[in-house]
Amino acid sequence: MAHVLDFQNTTVADPGQANHSNYRISMLERIPQLETAWRAGTLGDAEYAALYFLYWQIHKHGARFAARISRGYPAPRIEAVLNSVDTLPPYQLVNLLAEYMEQYRFLGVTAAVNHTLANWLRQRWRLNLCDYVPTPAQVLAMQVQGARPVTLIAQYPRMLEAVLKKNDAFEFMLHDLEHAFKYFHDDSLHSGQRALFTLLQRAMDRGLFEAYVQEPVFADQLDYLLSDMNTHPVHGLQYLRAMLVDYYLRRDNKQPREALPAQAARELCAWVKRLIKAGEFSGLQQQHLAAFFAGTYDDTLARELVSLLRDFFDASPRRQDQVLPWQ
Repeated sequence: MAHVLDFQNTTVADPGQANHSNYRISMLERIPQLETAWRAGTLGDAEYAALYFLYWQIHKHGARFAARISRGYPAPRIEAVLNSVDTLPPYQLVNLLAEYMEQYRFLGVTAAVNHTLANWLRQRWRLNLCDYVPTPAQVLAMQVQGARPVTLIAQYPRMLEAVLKKNDAFEFMLHDLEHAFKYFHDDSLHSGQRALFTLLQRAMDRGLFEAYVQEPVFADQLDYLLSDMNTHPVHGLQYLRAMLVDYYLRRDNKQPREALPAQAARELCAWVKRLIKAGEFSGLQQQHLAAFFAGTYDDTLARELVSLLRDFFDASPRRQDQVLPWQ
């Protein structure tokens, strides 16, 4: 069975020769063809992402694109890599790409990137391939369901232009893969993050942030929390508390380290009560959450908060198999 990709008319030059620029262009020419195969259903999401990564990596670094992590693995030579991915049938391509991610170090790229791609190819981690940049609300919904997005921009020359704050589409893809690693690599952290995102989704659904997002600073901070902060769930709660406190201080023309005015403190307390109601927490859980937002924080409370979030998530309806409207 022939491989799903056809690059017979694509020139692959030697990157060590003077026509290196032509070689680099040939890598970029391959990417729109990958997208065509993906849209036709002949190339899977993970394979598309891994090939997209390899072609960009070769485009940027030439023969230095990768190094083997052990002498027991074959040296990564461009001609051999391209010949293999161009000719292997689909059922062998997935395994080969996973082996590349597991056996090579890639120049200028953190190990989290190939670790994420390997787990995606092995069907261990759930990633959603997007041909657009999801909104923070869309990213939040995916994280509630146990997934992270990976955006691939395949149009030339759009792929060479900035995507949000990243210099090009490749940098944006790497950013997505690194966040996926932070989201998936530790089972305990993963469940804690899903719990926090589920709570934030409930808060969003009940309009708890509507008044606050009218202010641009708070709106930007909330977008970051919802879509770009894959960390320990208690750190996420700390960030949320700081967002709210800083909002009131700015509103009341106070300095960052000043105490909250009495009226602002009452408003924050009322907001926390709404959050507690949205989460349907028990009496003891309510006490822990209220103490945290009141500024009482120590290691014991941190452990209680993690337990609180996990209990909350365990009691929440699962939506893993729900198809999102934009997918």
